[in-house]
Amino acid sequence: MKKRFFLLIIPIVIISLVVFKSNKMERTHPDGSYLFSGTAEVTEVKLSFKTSGRIKSVNFEEGESINSEELAATLDDTDEKLALSAAQANLAYSEASLAEVLAGSRKQEIRNTKAALDKALAAVKKADADLHQAKSDRDRFKKLYELNGVSKRTYELYETSYEKALHASEEAKAAERSAKESLSLAIEGARSEVIEKARAVVSISEQSVMQAKQKLKYTKLHSPISGSVITKTAEPGEFIQPGAVIMTVADISDMWVRGYLSETYLGKVKLGQKVILKSDSYPDKQYNGTITYISDEAEFTPKSVQTYEERINFMYMIKVSVNNSERELKKGMPLTGKIILE
Repeated sequence: MKKRFFLLIIPIVIISLVVFKSNKMERTHPDGSYLFSGTAEVTEVKLSFKTSGRIKSVNFEEGESINSEELAATLDDTDEKLALSAAQANLAYSEASLAEVLAGSRKQEIRNTKAALDKALAAVKKADADLHQAKSDRDRFKKLYELNGVSKRTYELYETSYEKALHASEEAKAAERSAKESLSLAIEGARSEVIEKARAVVSISEQSVMQAKQKLKYTKLHSPISGSVITKTAEPGEFIQPGAVIMTVADISDMWVRGYLSETYLGKVKLGQKVILKSDSYPDKQYNGTITYISDEAEFTPKSVQTYEERINFMYMIKVSVNNSERELKKGMPLTGKIILE
């Protein structure tokens, strides 16, 4: 019986040794390098506006190339241009008022200042009426929206109209106050504190112009990088909120490969180490890469990762930057990496 047992066990031992040897060889290439499978990744930037508004144009489609600082999309800038014109007019007015304070006033100037005040008062009256109507409409459509009587988009349009009317009313009242002060200065003559106040009004008006210009600038969306548009998520005519993604741009020339390294070989791989990468799409071509990141924390091997070594519980993620100047490699493309071990 013992002899028969040994005769049966010997082939099993031999087969086990062969399998172990085969698996051992799969961990490394015959030349002593470490082989791994990875996935191509790219730097992606999601483009969004800093302000809300209605989209006027989206200038690129998915798959098209875009250059850094190129205009990607625009918002309707009618209101922003009007606001800038108003701010510039207010600045001109405040500068003229300062000039009058410094030069002193004549009777004709006093009459003109009174006329300007009358005009400002009329503007306040109209702005208050517009604000009252806008508030009434806003409140009415808010109730309808809460009762599901109108869409959210319709309600937001009336909410935006109310906010614009409120802003216009505030600007009109500011112009009224400025006109009153100008008339007082024309009648009484300028005191030192009045002159300083007029200069302060000019400074505030200058800031308002700068802010209006900035808001107008926010209606134009430029790409911060050169690359390809991989997703387009908005169309002209849509009303968007700040931060809503308009498109995603990927810089496929700045590509890197995500791979995983077993703890066994962690001490043999260093940052800056060269890597040779190959793709099934271009089997006769190889790409040069460099290890730019090695994770400090072990993790369970992702199920999607296939390695040339037997599966173990923990792996270390690595990033390999790769020269993709010819843009042959695409995001998500599987690659085989070869690291020459030290």
